[in-house]
Amino acid sequence: MTDPGTQTDPIDPLETDPVDQPEPDADPAGLGDAGKQAIDRMKVLVKEAKARARAAEDALAAASKPKPDDKPDADAIRKAAHEEALAETLGDRALDKLEVRAAKLFADPDDARAMLAGRAAEFVDDGKIDTDAIDDALQDLLKRKPHLGAKPEQRFQGSADGGARKGSRPDQLTRDALKKMSPDAIVKAKADGRLADIMGVDS
Repeated sequence: MTDPGTQTDPIDPLETDPVDQPEPDADPAGLGDAGKQAIDRMKVLVKEAKARARAAEDALAAASKPKPDDKPDADAIRKAAHEEALAETLGDRALDKLEVRAAKLFADPDDARAMLAGRAAEFVDDGKIDTDAIDDALQDLLKRKPHLGAKPEQRFQGSADGGARKGSRPDQLTRDALKKMSPDAIVKAKADGRLADIMGVDS
């Protein structure tokens, strides 16, 4: 049992010596003034970086928007389309010409056309077909791929109604002899190549 004479009164906090009370810690991390200043500067830098990033995004969005002055030029588009169509037409014509000239040199002129089709633009000079360039290309192709060349008999074949070739030329009829012949005989003589001199053609 507590002795009434020794009872201790409750401590009044207002009367406590302020020296004995712990002060609130203003720097819990222990950074000091220099550390707090560094953190403040870092916050400012982060804020500025975010502002610059937003400005860059806005500038990029504005630049990507089409401007009224950026409308396509209809005349320029039509001109480009016309030039492209013309170049394609000339290229096709040049390849047709190439195929005709290749028929005298190649067993199958389609082979020459297929292999030289990618060079069609080289066979057009100032809007005209350059036959010299075509001949050079054909000769070069024959040198590289001689097995594509036509056989000798193919190169000198005549047409079906061309008559006999030089060296086996049939006897030629005179105009006086022609006057005495029947129409059927004249037709046969022509088919046989006996009217070449009268008609002024090579047999």
